[in-house]
Amino acid sequence: MDASLAKTHPWSGERPPRRNPASGRGVGCGLRCYANVFEDPPGTDEDFGASSPTLLPDRRMVGGGKDGNFYLFDPTEDLSLRQIFLASYDARSIRATHHIHGSPVVFEACDGVFVYVWGENDYLRCFRYDPVFGVFPGQPNERNMPGLPTAIGSVQASADDKQRIGMPGSFLSISSNGDRPGTGIVWASFPPYGTSDGGVEIGDSAIKLLFCQCSIFPAATASRRLAQIIL
Repeated sequence: MDASLAKTHPWSGERPPRRNPASGRGVGCGLRCYANVFEDPPGTDEDFGASSPTLLPDRRMVGGGKDGNFYLFDPTEDLSLRQIFLASYDARSIRATHHIHGSPVVFEACDGVFVYVWGENDYLRCFRYDPVFGVFPGQPNERNMPGLPTAIGSVQASADDKQRIGMPGSFLSISSNGDRPGTGIVWASFPPYGTSDGGVEIGDSAIKLLFCQCSIFPAATASRRLAQIIL
């Protein structure tokens, strides 16, 4: 949400801004432009600002929000929108939220660039990115049109249920020995059941489960369960 933009436009939560740093002794950043992602209908909750976007190797950026879509932007062209597709599951077929709260993470492997994301009530998903043409090849370019993941995980956020909800999906990070094959590891913190229960999943870049460990926190921390999994 951009405070100055919110004063003049009701959909500022769906319009990521681009700002220019102040020069000289100036303080703050001036608004240069903003991307017109979508308009959130009254009474709904699909704001784009539910997570932050991620820079790709070609300096373009991709991000998602509560509508579960990936939005690919070109910051060099005043945040022009290059591609849109559904990066979480299709909520039209399953009555549960598919919000994206964790920023996508990027792995530059020797055989390509891969972007990982894990929305609410969903599985970890991987999408191949082409930095030469600046697109996700083979993916649609239409809002709410399901994308085709290059790989998909086997563990579902909140699948152990306890009245599900799945909030907030997963927060990801990646470690590797450069682009050396077989060294990429995706680390994922997610709710094993219910809402906001802590959990960590770990696995290789092909989303193969390597390790899982669960434990119970004391009542002082809301009895949250921690799952550690290597992918």
